[in-house]
Amino acid sequence: MTRAMTIVATACLATLADCGHNAGQTGSSVLPIVGLEGKVVCVGDSLTAAEGVRHDQGFTAKLDRRSDRVAFIQQGRSGWASTSYLRRMNEVLRALPSDADVIIIQLGANDLRIDGHSDKTIVRTARNVGRIADIFKAHAPGARIVIMAPPTMIPDKLTRRLRDAGFCEHSPSFLGELSDAYRDLAARRNCGFIDLFDVLDKGDTIDGAHPNDSGHTKIADKIWRSLTGESHKGENP
Repeated sequence: MTRAMTIVATACLATLADCGHNAGQTGSSVLPIVGLEGKVVCVGDSLTAAEGVRHDQGFTAKLDRRSDRVAFIQQGRSGWASTSYLRRMNEVLRALPSDADVIIIQLGANDLRIDGHSDKTIVRTARNVGRIADIFKAHAPGARIVIMAPPTMIPDKLTRRLRDAGFCEHSPSFLGELSDAYRDLAARRNCGFIDLFDVLDKGDTIDGAHPNDSGHTKIADKIWRSLTGESHKGENP
């Protein structure tokens, strides 16, 4: 049995896995992290991959410039849904540092695109993210796991490409439901939770879904504040 297969098997047995640093920690106490330092790995889809902007404009790169004590590592994969991560978990684990201090999981929008806008998709996606959290925790036992809900979309700004892909006027309401499902999941599993649902305004996207430079700055601000409890507006000088 390969190491990756062993990790997945271990995670499947730990159905009540603790995503926090210490057993018995409540979800609300996982964040903020006093004296945050080490490696923060941001795992996700095209939002995390900074699709549509320069690499240095993505929220992970912006966060990485904020402190010499913390290294933010971007592992976004454009187009990937929660099912993609489960199907290709061996590949994911090979890239995921086992000594990570924090792992942020940002997924969900592509599940709506692929599986349809329905309550079943919301339930299935939350269940999948819970499984991913368990597997990541088994791979990096010292890491705090943080589940991050994606931002809403701006329907009247959605490009033809995104509409053809499956996003529509109903996407915001289902993303709101997904945010609620992730909040509940994080509370049950003692994970941290960051809600990006209402972070972006109409002028903060390039296509109604993917953030522009200002949008990524707002996301970075929200993540930093959630992780550390400290306010930080905009870029470092």
